[in-house]
Amino acid sequence: MHRLTAALTLVSVFVLATGVAANAQYLPPGSYQLSCRNISMSGGVLSAACTDPQGNYRWTHIHVAVCAGAGIANRNGHLRCGSGGGSTMLPMGSYQASCIDVSMRGPILSARCTSPSGNRIYSSLDVRQCGTPNVRNRNGFLACGVYP
Repeated sequence: MHRLTAALTLVSVFVLATGVAANAQYLPPGSYQLSCRNISMSGGVLSAACTDPQGNYRWTHIHVAVCAGAGIANRNGHLRCGSGGGSTMLPMGSYQASCIDVSMRGPILSARCTSPSGNRIYSSLDVRQCGTPNVRNRNGFLACGVYP
């Protein structure tokens, strides 16, 4: 009886584990993850609520296959194929909480960042000039470092 219980327990754990893995969703790479929320995949369609230039969230979707691995970005509240490839790693830093439309083209980080007045300011930064791997939003502009 003990072996039967152990075998049933093992089968139950296997079924639960494979069920969870089957339901796990792969999210394609891209900077959209910094300015979108409620992100989900259904088949080959990526859907999310993304911020527009006024800071409002709008529902948008894209067929991932059309991007051919280029990564996905939030462009004015719409999911679009990104530039510079999907494997580009964004630098760490607090800018990610207050900047949208973040992208990398080579060593140049670009974004629209919230200023103290609440406006979004387009800014870019050559991250090679930073002595630290962290980037921050300084009054609406991308800047090196972690301190205000």
